[in-house]
Amino acid sequence: MKLKIFYRSTTIWNIVLFVILSFFFIYRQQGMLQARTVFNQPFLKDTLLQFWSFNLLLLATAMSVFKVKHFSKYLFVAVVGAASGITIFNLFDHFSKLITISLFLYLITSYYFYQFLKIEIDEAYYNPSFSEDDLFEPMLTKLNCEVRDTNTGNVYQARLTNWNPNGCFVYLENPVEDIDFKNAQITTSLSETSFNSVAVLACRTQDKKGFGFRVPSTKGDFGWREYYSILDQMGFNVELLR
Repeated sequence: MKLKIFYRSTTIWNIVLFVILSFFFIYRQQGMLQARTVFNQPFLKDTLLQFWSFNLLLLATAMSVFKVKHFSKYLFVAVVGAASGITIFNLFDHFSKLITISLFLYLITSYYFYQFLKIEIDEAYYNPSFSEDDLFEPMLTKLNCEVRDTNTGNVYQARLTNWNPNGCFVYLENPVEDIDFKNAQITTSLSETSFNSVAVLACRTQDKKGFGFRVPSTKGDFGWREYYSILDQMGFNVELLR
């Protein structure tokens, strides 16, 4: 299912930057091995042309991470593998302790960025937990909620289709054409107790029926995290309720 992304965390931006800087990791190596300055424009052009396929992989990976695609995890691994392969090949020709240490630090950094990327992509507000081809409604057990547009005051009836401590994905009963959830409030309830939370729109499905909301951490009682904690204690798991 195609999603339009509205929110990207600092983690996403940092991973995109790391992917792009992977070229300069290789470029710096080439400069050291060939005794060339990295500020030499012809040398930069030659390096770009020499590693054109690697650069295309970097661009594809950066775009997939930017769009929060699930396959970006595999492209990220491919980038790290390609950069490591090029570095090891250089070390076979001209061994350098500095390049070896740089490769070690690059791999450690890559590992942590990969873990952060997996966590970010698996966030509930990026995963509807239903598809356009589903024959039945998204959830067998309906957890209803209200989404209030704080700018217009309009209230929309919806149900939860995915959730975790950081946010949720909701499914509206009917698509709404002119809808703008720049500022929203999600109201859920259990046993006649209401839980109100300020939410930030993270993504939206093309049919405008599904919306992912990130719920920032706020102080106060009876908010989203209290509601999620109760659901978790009750054993309400997304996978089990489908």
